[in-house]
Amino acid sequence: MRKHGFALLLVFLLTSAVFAPVDGYKTGKYNSSSGCSCHTSSNTLTPTLSGQPAEYTPGTTYALSIGISTTHAGGGFSLEASDGTFSNPSSNTQVITDGSSATHTTWTDTAWGVDWTAPASGTGTATLSLAVLGANGQQNKAGDAVGTASYSIPETPSTNTPPSLSNLAISPSTPRTSDPLVASYIFSDAEGDAESGSTYSWRLNGTIMPSITGSEVSTSLTTKHQSWTVEVTPSDGTDAGQSVTSPATTVLNSLPSASIPVASTSSPTENMDVTYTSEINDDDGDPMTIENQWLLNGATVSGLNNATTLPALATRDGDVWQVRVRANDGEGTSQWVNSEDIVVGTGTNAPPVSSNVHIAGTGPYFTTDALSISWDESDENGDTITQRSVRWLRNGLAHAPADELITLPSNMTQKGESWIGEVRIFDGTAWSSWSASPSVTIVNTPPVITSAMLASPSFSVDDSLELTYEASDDDGDIVAVHEVIWMRNGVPLEGADQLTLDSSLFTRGDLVSAELFVSDSANETAFELTEIEIVNAAPKVNVTWPDEVNSLVPLTPIVIATDGDQDETSLSYSWFKNGFRDSSMDGMSVLSQQRMEPGQEWKLIVTAHDGTTNSTPVERSIIIKNTTPRADIRLVSTHTWMGEDVHLSADESFDADSQITAFLWSWTEGTANGESLSFVLEQTTQVTLTVYDEHGGENTTEINIIPLAGPQVSDLEMTLDGRKVTLAWDWNGDTVQYNVWRNGERIATVNDTQFTDLPPLTGTNTYHIEPFSEERTFIAGSSMGSVEIEVPIIEAPQASQSAGTALGILVLFASIAVFVPRYLKRGEAP
Repeated sequence: MRKHGFALLLVFLLTSAVFAPVDGYKTGKYNSSSGCSCHTSSNTLTPTLSGQPAEYTPGTTYALSIGISTTHAGGGFSLEASDGTFSNPSSNTQVITDGSSATHTTWTDTAWGVDWTAPASGTGTATLSLAVLGANGQQNKAGDAVGTASYSIPETPSTNTPPSLSNLAISPSTPRTSDPLVASYIFSDAEGDAESGSTYSWRLNGTIMPSITGSEVSTSLTTKHQSWTVEVTPSDGTDAGQSVTSPATTVLNSLPSASIPVASTSSPTENMDVTYTSEINDDDGDPMTIENQWLLNGATVSGLNNATTLPALATRDGDVWQVRVRANDGEGTSQWVNSEDIVVGTGTNAPPVSSNVHIAGTGPYFTTDALSISWDESDENGDTITQRSVRWLRNGLAHAPADELITLPSNMTQKGESWIGEVRIFDGTAWSSWSASPSVTIVNTPPVITSAMLASPSFSVDDSLELTYEASDDDGDIVAVHEVIWMRNGVPLEGADQLTLDSSLFTRGDLVSAELFVSDSANETAFELTEIEIVNAAPKVNVTWPDEVNSLVPLTPIVIATDGDQDETSLSYSWFKNGFRDSSMDGMSVLSQQRMEPGQEWKLIVTAHDGTTNSTPVERSIIIKNTTPRADIRLVSTHTWMGEDVHLSADESFDADSQITAFLWSWTEGTANGESLSFVLEQTTQVTLTVYDEHGGENTTEINIIPLAGPQVSDLEMTLDGRKVTLAWDWNGDTVQYNVWRNGERIATVNDTQFTDLPPLTGTNTYHIEPFSEERTFIAGSSMGSVEIEVPIIEAPQASQSAGTALGILVLFASIAVFVPRYLKRGEAP
């Protein structure tokens, strides 16, 4: 049978019972909350779901009710949860095995019930998706109604603070194969919650070991040279904290061990060979070799090294022998282990006896304690004890470096070790047997706080208090803060348990102390700090300048004084101009603009006083900004005509705080200085004006001048009547006057467009009609023309030669007098 989701569910609900496959879905369909495509009726319905929370609490169970908003003969549903699980269904409801979906068991109902258990903390928003079908009871697809709905349920924000851990390490720090590996750390929780549900992830040579989930790795899982780390995620049962990974720890080779050799007899005759037995062991399972030595009266007999038998021929009556053995695993060698004395012969001397062997003191014994062995001596024969021998056993094994030491120094012991001292004595003939003290165990030495103090920059409410300390541990353990109790005026401060005490928790005059507890994970040490008094907090001053500072407005610094003790404060002001104090400004909070000029440097020193203490003086300097001048071009000319003069002026440029000292003009044809500019406009021209003030400020502006066709003189006509010249012309502009020029000399100024002239000279006479107004004299608008005047024929009477000569001279001088001034003036401006 092909599966088509919820569509099939609806089909099977409503199709006639004649079709056997359809009946199967009348009893429910899981994971079909997206709706139905087989029921194509336009009828719709609204599913109803109640009992779900607005926000869920992780792990809480909620009773849900599913229904239909309208009346139907029967129906079914499919409900899915993105997170959490369904359980405890009502009699007409069923739940899938994994709890992720619920559905109906029969199609004849329209209401159902099931429980939903919210997911674990940290899941976030969960979604319940619901599809409901309302049947009309006709056992087919027609006329049924389908509806879907989705419900997003956010997780209730947790108010719990996740725990943390510190000083994570694998213990012991130098493990051997015989040592279990233990995750050692300090667990901390802000609310004081107990550790619950912390998880452990162990890695062997970088590979995770999923089978190890506890805080300890059994010795059966470790071998030498392995590298182990552990990642611990602390939990308080509600929230998990930040995971921390330990430094890597390498499992070291375990030295082999040898049991105390047991001689075949402890009192052989001179004729008996002596053998021994000893067992060797290696926790790493390494192959081992064993070596032995025979000692006569405490001295090694090298010729018998590694001999398994002490031959009778090597012994004599009265000898005291020992055999000692040690094992080697290829990487290290165990300590020598000595047998009991082997006394040869049947002499009557009784060996001396050492008794009441004990380690001085009553314990506990710390790593800082030296161990001293004491004993009593006796000899049945009254012999003098001539030699004594001492050996020490650490964790059951002889420790050769400590041989013959009556006092075992503290630097040879470590916490957790068990020690036994053994003694034997010699009476000149025989050694006593070894006598052992009771075993003592070196216990953890509590950490020591060598110094602790409360520190603060001011010991006022302006600064938090810091508890600083130095601590040491004779066992080499990591020392960490276990607890801090802060006291204010003799009363503990609730919630203040860190090395820093926030300044909001005390006020002036309070007496504050603290008690510090440190731990090495086994023992705690306390230290009570000396009480300190919170002193007056000096006021503080902050001075800033306004965003815009110039000599146009008063300079008002922004001065804010604060006092941690909320005292009222007063302010003092000192002003300095260009490095020199201006005593007339003392106490003034505002600098008037009359005192300021651009470029000056002003310095302000402000001090606050709270009635007890002055603040630290605050010094701020500022240079009075020069206000940039403004360039402005005024077009003086009323019209901008092609070929005519255009006049510009900078007289509307200004500088608010100083004076403009220079004007620079530039345009296509050149540059010029001065407050005004005039030039002949021949084309569209961009003119730039830059102004400068006395403090180096400058500003530039531009103007585009577009020329227009201007008025002009036209149709200039010159009529000659004998020597009389009549000039006439047209003008197409506003009313103007006209300068009339003849041969470069202005001869008249007229208001009309005609003029009559009697030129004094014959030949070519050039006339120039030049219009002008109050604003301008036209250049392109003027016009020129020429007329030829013939020399008249004059019949003069016959004169004497002398009279003619005289007349000629007079005419010559007259001509010079008339023409020279005219030629001198030709070309001059009117």
